[in-house]
Amino acid sequence: MHIGRHRGDASEDAVYGDSVEGLSFVTADDSDLLVSEMNCSLSRGSSYESVLATARWRPSGSLVMTPYTSTVSYLDGFTLRPFMNESAFITRNFDFTDVALVSEEEMACYAVGDSVTENSQVMAVYAEGDVWLLVGSESSSTRYRVKVPSYGWQGVLKTWGFAAATYDDLDVSTASELGTYPLVSGFANYRNGSLVSTIEDSAVYVMADDAALPIDRWETLLMLGWEDRDVVEVAADEFERVATVVGNCTTGSYCLDSTDVVTCGGPHEDGGTTYPAERGGDTGALVDTDVETGHDAEESDSSASQSSDSTLSLVWQTPSSVRADEISLSGEFIDSSGMSYGWSPNIATESNSDLVALDLTARPGDSFRFSVEYVIGGATSWSCLAPYPPGTIMGTAAAMFNGNSIDVRVADDPSSDGCGLVVTIPQ
Repeated sequence: MHIGRHRGDASEDAVYGDSVEGLSFVTADDSDLLVSEMNCSLSRGSSYESVLATARWRPSGSLVMTPYTSTVSYLDGFTLRPFMNESAFITRNFDFTDVALVSEEEMACYAVGDSVTENSQVMAVYAEGDVWLLVGSESSSTRYRVKVPSYGWQGVLKTWGFAAATYDDLDVSTASELGTYPLVSGFANYRNGSLVSTIEDSAVYVMADDAALPIDRWETLLMLGWEDRDVVEVAADEFERVATVVGNCTTGSYCLDSTDVVTCGGPHEDGGTTYPAERGGDTGALVDTDVETGHDAEESDSSASQSSDSTLSLVWQTPSSVRADEISLSGEFIDSSGMSYGWSPNIATESNSDLVALDLTARPGDSFRFSVEYVIGGATSWSCLAPYPPGTIMGTAAAMFNGNSIDVRVADDPSSDGCGLVVTIPQ
């Protein structure tokens, strides 16, 4: 570090004053570097690289730019998608206050993908007793609508750039207007790239690929350049229901730490935490008009999906992501014709974990009824508690089929007065 001084009239240009020898501190090596050996100039000076650790990676959904260019890019997985004009950025309801200044070295760690050039739109409307997000311009072939959950809908919309306290704060849409946007299954999640925290806790989560990643400490947030960003605060019970996958830094599950941040290429390069995009989840590319929402915005050919098997992925996570001593998932597969393959105990089990996952080969119209038993501190509980109806869901359950989120609902247990969970793949 070089500290210089100047002697002269402060109202005059520096050329009329005299430079005064300063101080130099060198921490990169043990040799002394004299001030007289430094080459200091606004245009021809030598550059000195910091020995402090700086960011080389950040989660998908982040907005970044360097100090040397006005171009803002959206980070889609490990690929930068540059916005070629301000309108393309603003019409997607992004905010410049969420853009982080990053180094050219970090930018070099990402691939560069297609530019975003076309305008789009994101709307929040109230129609037929529900809140909806309409994403994409009306002329876009990839436009879609997704229902916002009735619980915590204000927090979800705030991450998408809408401030609404009551339904009266939203535009009203008709059924015919909604019909112009193809429906995707499931519910809207907090927007990828947004920062969310619960009112009851100080932890800050960043949404990435529809998972809530806790940031391990304040220094990591500062390293990412996010200290001035708005953090959306929501109630803890709403957060647990909206966020389908929640990380836990205590267990090392989906935790964003400084080791990952300073590694070019991210956690998959340093053997750190596995993130949703790396486990084959929906990476939700930022296409010409749309942004990722946790649901596939493009309609697939239904005849093709009917003719071939695909994977139904289930994930169940303990309440508040507390590590369980034992987790056991049992279930019953029912095909589209209604034929049951019988109840199978302990299909998937985990020890000393906060989640259990299961992949099944399935087709549209098939269902899977299941129950999860877990033990924490010697106490046994289940994924759904009696009485039924209505039944009380414990923990967080999420299901995906062909990249689409599918609702996981409470189901009756025909052998008792209890309840379980069921997921049905839409036809």
